[in-house]
Amino acid sequence: MPKADRIPTSAQFRQRRKSCVLLKLNCSHRLLPSIFRSRSPQPFSGSIATAQTGKAQVSMQLWIAAGLGLLNIANGLAMLIASSIWWAVVPGVQDTGPFNRHFVQDVGAAFVVAGVALAARAWRTEYWPASLAGAGFLGIHSALHLAEIVAGHNHQAAADLATIILPAALAVYAALPNKGDRRCA
Repeated sequence: MPKADRIPTSAQFRQRRKSCVLLKLNCSHRLLPSIFRSRSPQPFSGSIATAQTGKAQVSMQLWIAAGLGLLNIANGLAMLIASSIWWAVVPGVQDTGPFNRHFVQDVGAAFVVAGVALAARAWRTEYWPASLAGAGFLGIHSALHLAEIVAGHNHQAAADLATIILPAALAVYAALPNKGDRRCA
């Protein structure tokens, strides 16, 4: 069958959408963001450790990606919009040197991009390569903080572990592809 024949018309597309909404089906033609589509009858029916299938793990990865995405977007926007307030409020930042608005805003832009990439993973599972790139930024950023902790130059080690290193590890976990994830076409 030629490729042009397989492309649904707008009427066929509307009919599929209508039947999915009416019958509450798991739409394979990606009308809804994947975070809202049901992956199993009860996606959170068990803990990650006792999940019998990978469905609970996939769902957890998407929720982690969504949460971290929103947090990183919020942090980045705060760095872009209220740089001096962000500098004064975040523990340990003032220990790194004098305030530099341009530098804070540059890093804020990187956090916004990383957050959008992680949120994209939660929206559509096939966007995992973008989320992996966003998680890569967070991972490299956390590696720098971890190196400072190991070298004894960081006086906010507990705060860095909780707010930088652990979220970066979770971001990498959430960004990794699962069996069956495919690339964007």
